[in-house]
Amino acid sequence: MISRRNMLVGTATAAVLATTHQAGAQENTGAEDPACSLDCPFRVRAESRAAAALLDLSTVDIVVIDRFDTGGDVCATLYKKVSAEPSHIGKFQSADGSWFEVLPGPSGYDIRSFGAVADATYNPTTHVVTGTDSTLAINTALALGKAVVPAGAFRYTGLLHTSLEGGGIVGAGSRSSFLMCDTSMEFHIGVLTGTTGTHFVGFQVIGPHIFDGDDGNRCFIIGLEPDLTSIANTLWNAEGTWIDDVMTQGLCVGLQISWAENVMGGTLEVYEAGDARAEPGSYGITTSGSGLRLERLIAKNTLTVGRHALYYTGPANNNFVEYVYAEGWSLAAIQNRARAGGGTRNGYGRAILVGCNADGGWNSAVVNFGTVDDAFLDSTRSSLIGDTTFIGCSGRMVQIRKYAAPQYGRMEVVGHTGIWPDANHYLIYNIDSPRAQLPELVAIEGFGAEELNDPTLRGLVVHNSPKSSGGPVRMNGVFERAVDMISSSGTIVPLVYCDGTYQQAVNFNNTEGGAVDSVVCDGTYAVAARFSAASNFCRVDAVTTLALPTSGLVTDGSSGTRRNLVMRAPGYDVLETSAAPSINVAGYRSVRVTHDTATDVTNLPGIQNGQRVRFIAMNGNTTFIDSAGGAGSIEFSNNTDRTPAARKGFILDGFVTGSGPGVVVTAIEAAAS
Repeated sequence: MISRRNMLVGTATAAVLATTHQAGAQENTGAEDPACSLDCPFRVRAESRAAAALLDLSTVDIVVIDRFDTGGDVCATLYKKVSAEPSHIGKFQSADGSWFEVLPGPSGYDIRSFGAVADATYNPTTHVVTGTDSTLAINTALALGKAVVPAGAFRYTGLLHTSLEGGGIVGAGSRSSFLMCDTSMEFHIGVLTGTTGTHFVGFQVIGPHIFDGDDGNRCFIIGLEPDLTSIANTLWNAEGTWIDDVMTQGLCVGLQISWAENVMGGTLEVYEAGDARAEPGSYGITTSGSGLRLERLIAKNTLTVGRHALYYTGPANNNFVEYVYAEGWSLAAIQNRARAGGGTRNGYGRAILVGCNADGGWNSAVVNFGTVDDAFLDSTRSSLIGDTTFIGCSGRMVQIRKYAAPQYGRMEVVGHTGIWPDANHYLIYNIDSPRAQLPELVAIEGFGAEELNDPTLRGLVVHNSPKSSGGPVRMNGVFERAVDMISSSGTIVPLVYCDGTYQQAVNFNNTEGGAVDSVVCDGTYAVAARFSAASNFCRVDAVTTLALPTSGLVTDGSSGTRRNLVMRAPGYDVLETSAAPSINVAGYRSVRVTHDTATDVTNLPGIQNGQRVRFIAMNGNTTFIDSAGGAGSIEFSNNTDRTPAARKGFILDGFVTGSGPGVVVTAIEAAAS
């Protein structure tokens, strides 16, 4: 028996497609159905809100509507009877005067339930978007909860925003759900200041491609003020905010976080951010908030050249992106530019940076960490720079300035274009940043036309950064030197390996107590190590020469009064020479003079401050006459052969002179008469 409550009432019976229980599996096809938990054993289904409005639904509590408007997209949606008229467009009034309000599905509110139509088209040449304007539908869904964007393309023309805790936008995937807009405006999707728990997952936003960036065109702004025009300028907690599987195209900023803390996410992709490098500029991510955690940022420009792929600014602290791929950014692909109270422990875990700073970078490095007011940032682990590969970039690769104890990973440089912003051709420049954990640096072929080819290039420059340590450093090609320690006392590098054409492997400049554990030199080079300015107590523990230098093992032009040493140099322990009257003794421990007859030696070029050389006579008397050439310690010995018949000796005639302090002449054994 069918009761009166199960009968349709009114004159619009033909508009009703099915009833619950009697309709069975046909009811609510394609709709998310939360009504099963309601205390209501029946529903009515209608083709549209207009059709349902013709019905007497006085005895009905749940209605299924297939379309928001006649002719719109099919989206079977549940409506529940309510006591008063709702304040949004997701409603209808039946013929008996009852009001019904749209119900959410498990994921949120399908934007088609409010009239959104998936008919947008995009012209990739003109960047014109056509189709139904779904702005009101999307904002209505955002005002009620999460806006669900199904597979398809939807056009919007105004700011989309939410202030609802737990709100946001959920799509079917960044390659399936599209929001398209050709209207240029300051912000496109905003989260109001103070809002927590928003989710933006699984959709793509295609913007107007305004390449100069003058209109802002920021896709996401986390920290929009209630006036919808200004952004937050005080710290606030956005805990629970999550962004993942989101892609932007043709918007000048992918994600801006304005003083918001604890934003987290998975993958964000930003394409074609535009050519603007002057403010407001073009960015992948820019944040003045703290606690950002993102697994993956892909920021790529092929038609345009952006400003920063990843930018930490202002009071930003404790921000970290696990993986960054950035291509086509030209003012520092990754930048940490802190103000007072910010800049601490920002960084990334792994990065691949391609074609960045192609015009030299406006006097900025590809990875640039500094402070706005040039104040020193004294904090443990002030910056975290992970393993980075630079491919086809220009200018300096990394510059860290005025940060205490920065940490580097492995830096691999391949394919430098040879363009520089100034005369300082440094790959890694650690300046005014003490206690740095220095990078492992590998600079290999790919510089210039075919290979590393810059005779003024320096690999790792540690400047005014004492007590730093790290490495090793490997350079291959044409360059000036691999490691330069400038006013960086107590700095230690474990290994320097050089091959190609260069001047020195390592240079100690005005540094006290600097050290390199091991230097390996191959190719064509002047000297293995150079000591200059007021360098004292610097040392190279071991030098391995796979090819001989052109100017001796070391050059010591230091004005310091204490010793700089090369401790061990296999192959340089003993020099056998018959050269006269000049013997270049640079770097050697011992010299065997192999003259057959008595010979005068009048010059010892290359002898260095702190160098101790033992001269061993072999087959004839050797006379040193007013020998000059440097400052060092000269030790004369005739102990090559202890048998009396073979003992020859040195004849000391005159005296040994030097150009610097510390010349010591020691006769180990009296010369044979």
